[in-house]
Parts: sequence; structure tokens; C-alpha cells
Amino acid sequence: MKEDQKEIYYLHAPTRESLENGPQVELFKAQDLEVLFLYEPIDEFVMSNLREFEGKKLVPADSAEIKLGDVSKESKEKPLKKEAADKLCEWLKEILGEGVNEVSVSKRLVGSPAIALNVDKFMTPGMRRIMKAMKQEVDTNQSVNLEINTRHGLIKNLSELKDKDSELAKLVAEQLFDNALIAAGFLNDPRAMVSRVYKILERISVP
Repeated sequence: MKEDQKEIYYLHAPTRESLENGPQVELFKAQDLEVLFLYEPIDEFVMSNLREFEGKKLVPADSAEIKLGDVSKESKEKPLKKEAADKLCEWLKEILGEGVNEVSVSKRLVGSPAIALNVDKFMTPGMRRIMKAMKQEVDTNQSVNLEINTRHGLIKNLSELKDKDSELAKLVAEQLFDNALIAAGFLNDPRAMVSRVYKILERISVP
């Protein structure tokens, strides 16, 4: 990594492919920052205990606390107006309820519609899986922030859909959130998501 990079960022997933094009790396690609990819279950356990290497902190790249500037402007698309964006965030928080800690406009997304960010400093999705595999008690309440890309077509359409068809908009919002959870490694039980996808497909009109 470059000499002026102050922290070592890392992400954990079973394969490189699942990380390379995920929303978690868009911020770092846009700022030309290196991210260490980890694939073994034990790697994340080691990182969370090591904490730093050669004076540089080891930081999970999906942490909600990372503030590296606004890269969303790299998209050529125009964002939703602030009032519409604020209303959409409030509506999403109401729809998703306790499943999400907070919903906000993202400064770290360029091409993806949304991202789920870990709020818990000590319990990443990978660590949660390790603890479960070790038969340890794990708090089922995940601390997740949802950030939305107001320049993305899906988010713009959802902003209008919530006022036109609240039932379909609710399904789309829940699916958007589950997709973000999958990309972040949070979703453990996809059954509700599969059922919802069928409902959404059922609403598609055929010409």
C-alpha cells in the first residue's frame, strides 16, 4: 500500500470474486487504497485480536466508522434532491424497523444502490460465524447501518414508488436491504427473501 495510507483495511469472504466487485470496496477503489482480502475463517479472528501491524491499525473495511471523504460524486448520475433523499431515508427506517440501526445517504458508493455497514466494533459477520461454529452464544441482534446511493436508478425509482404503490415499495425496500446484507455477509436465513422475490416477480406486469 502507499506510504501515506494510515490504516490497514481488510475484508473477509470465502472467495476473492465475492469481494472484488462488492459495494464494500467501491470507496477504496475510488481512492486508490489497498484492501487486504482474507479467505480463511481464522483470519478474521486473528485480525480482531492483533489490532495493529507495524504501527498501523487493522480496520475492517465494512465498518460504519470509516470516513474517507465523498466518492459518490464520481458517478455521472444526478442524485435525488436533499428533501426527497431525507424522506426516503426516514421511510426506509420506518419500514425496516429494528433490523437497521440507521439509514443515511452514502458517500462511499459509486455504482451500487446500497450497502450494509457493520456497527459492532468487536463482532463482524465472520466473527459471528466463527462463534456459532464453536457453539458459543452470539447475540442475534445485528448492529447494521444502511447507506443508500441516491444517484442510483433503483433508489430514485423507489423514492417515487413509495408514494404510488406502498405495498410493492415495501417489498422492494426489504429486498434491497436483504441484498445489502448478503453482500456484507450478514444474512443467515434466506427463506423470507426467496418468498419475497416471488411476490415481487408476481407483481411484474407482462405486456
